[in-house]
Amino acid sequence: MFNTDTTIVAGPESEPLDGLIETILSQQSPIVPTQRMADALRQAFPNWNQALLAGPDVIQVVLAGARGNLTKAKAGYIHRVLGRLLAERGDLSLNFLRTYSAADARQWLLTLPGVGPKTASCVLLFNLQLPAMPVDTHVLRIALRLRLVAENTKPSDVETWFEQQLPQQWESHYEFHLNAIVHGQTTCKAQHPKCADCVLNDCCPSSNLSG
Repeated sequence: MFNTDTTIVAGPESEPLDGLIETILSQQSPIVPTQRMADALRQAFPNWNQALLAGPDVIQVVLAGARGNLTKAKAGYIHRVLGRLLAERGDLSLNFLRTYSAADARQWLLTLPGVGPKTASCVLLFNLQLPAMPVDTHVLRIALRLRLVAENTKPSDVETWFEQQLPQQWESHYEFHLNAIVHGQTTCKAQHPKCADCVLNDCCPSSNLSG
């Protein structure tokens, strides 16, 4: 599961489809309602085949009952993803992507309903153990304050920049992402950053933001 405020990596024995669906649920949603929706889905549908058979309207009722947001859109995405998998793969699983390269897995994920660059990157990094750099608010803020990228750079281009700088191993991407999240939450905050305590104080062009 991935949410912009937490970073959880799934083991190789886990089902990547679970991670994709939880990532769809986390879109524009804080962690608490995201977890409520995920828990409600698991309780209502012990397996994804039951969710597929139930249909998008029933899925939406479950998500709305968990006080989720954007429930109609998310229910539609989930149902269409499940339908696509069954029709094309004959199996409600994304484990086949473990044999793909990061680039090929990303390309395939981006063809799914409701999956954009950030969602694809989250699934790659946290569920498939493939190198990717999801650009959330913390990663973007740090990149902008360090002036690694221009002010109006799109998140997808920020990710490309990091991809070009980091070693092409999953561990490097995961550790950097985790450290960036923690740094953004504790030091390089959106409001009242603790510049005096920052280990990058002497090289950061924005090191005077805290006054």
